[in-house]
Amino acid sequence: LNPSPSSCPSNMRRPEKPLGALFSPEQQAAVLQALNTASEEELAAIGELQGTLPADIVEYRLQHGPFGDLPSLLNVPILQLQTLVNVCNFILDSSEEVERREGKMQGAKLSTRFFKPKIKNAEALSSIVSIVFGPCKIAWAHVDRGLAVHSWEQKEYRFIKGTYQPAVYLENVKNPVLQKESV
Repeated sequence: LNPSPSSCPSNMRRPEKPLGALFSPEQQAAVLQALNTASEEELAAIGELQGTLPADIVEYRLQHGPFGDLPSLLNVPILQLQTLVNVCNFILDSSEEVERREGKMQGAKLSTRFFKPKIKNAEALSSIVSIVFGPCKIAWAHVDRGLAVHSWEQKEYRFIKGTYQPAVYLENVKNPVLQKESV
């Protein structure tokens, strides 16, 4: 028996276009970069990936290596076509929205726009700058490993209105902090 496409549930139907044809080569590369490098926690931050999907993606990637193309993602157990398309659109829509709001970020890598960057050798750090910000103010403190405060400041600072990705906040808060640190 070959069921007609209209009798199949929508998540089981073949797409009208092959999955690779739904996105440009640049978009596919951006999605693959994000999904091949994201941790389980980072994947869980994508609303479309619920339940065990983030763990399943990471486990599959560890067993079989990085994903080479978008259709290879469908080999992950329980990852359905429509979910994958929604994840791709989420990743791409997020990056396009960031580019539209912050033109200077166009050269940044996609994965750093909405995934928390990993810190290598955190034990080797001798000090950090902690930043706290709200809609009208920013405060930061330069603290060493012994929790001695080297400098601290609070400043009135207006951010762009609306919601946008955490990495864009980082780009915005870096400027006043770097201006103060260079003085």
